[in-house]
Amino acid sequence: MIQQTPSHTKQLVHTSLQYVPQLIPLLVWYILFTCLKKLPNQYKAPVDTHTLPALEHFLFQSFPHRWLTPTVFLDFMAMIPYCLHPLLPFIISTHLFFRYNFTKVFQFLWCFGLLNALAVLFQFSFPTAPPWYFEIYGTAPADYSVVGHPGRLGEIDKHLGVNIWTTIYHNNPVVFGAMPSLHAAWPFLCALFYEGSFSIPVWIYVLWVWMAAIYLQHHFFLDVIAGGTAATILFVLCCRPSLFLPLFSPFIPFFSSVKHLTQKLLGSKLLSFAFSSYSDCSELCGDHLTVSGWSEQREEIGSRKQKNILQMV
Repeated sequence: MIQQTPSHTKQLVHTSLQYVPQLIPLLVWYILFTCLKKLPNQYKAPVDTHTLPALEHFLFQSFPHRWLTPTVFLDFMAMIPYCLHPLLPFIISTHLFFRYNFTKVFQFLWCFGLLNALAVLFQFSFPTAPPWYFEIYGTAPADYSVVGHPGRLGEIDKHLGVNIWTTIYHNNPVVFGAMPSLHAAWPFLCALFYEGSFSIPVWIYVLWVWMAAIYLQHHFFLDVIAGGTAATILFVLCCRPSLFLPLFSPFIPFFSSVKHLTQKLLGSKLLSFAFSSYSDCSELCGDHLTVSGWSEQREEIGSRKQKNILQMV
């Protein structure tokens, strides 16, 4: 085993800390969710129970969650992607790690955390009732005393003689967080990041999840469209910023000056880590404003960072 010298350890810590800012959105998401779910009900926004049903009826003259006739087979088929849902971030992170490098993984985590943080903010700012509420109460006013409902997953409990899904959704801290649908956004974002020989099955899985979310009466059709749209916008902003660099390039010298001035005044190298993502961006700006140019140099920077870590181990 190679003995690490103090300089090697220092360089390893320095290189590793460059990835810390990539985890900030995940931390923000956790803090937001933890704080907002404990917010007293009198300070929460009123629940909207009529906008989404009205829009769907206007667009389709019916409601998509009623299009399929419920059967035991469809109940179990819809349950499967819901069981896999919590595993998606770990699956795609593992894929990105072995196919690319640390940079690609943290790039996904940054985008994933930002997606969830913004979704939580929207769900608490504009709470909407899901289809199961509409089926039980119609458009009657809702308050936060309403207990979460498992939708058609409750039928699974009846078939199996258990209380698993009913208990999970009764304890759901965000009963009125239908819009945007994170059940739709998570697999869509993972599919956008995925690059491999199974692209078609991956996108089929995305459609499967979307259909399940609607069929189970957890989300309106517009909820899943909003989730997919949010994932697409954040993916483009986080992973294809070359499309927007011509708009923001005039501001790059300003942020560079702020970085160097802050370091000079405070003499802290730790502050530079917060600019690591920006440093990559400024290094890439130059003449590489195309998607391919950005992607190639982004991978090159990621490879250099990964080599720095591996050399120290």
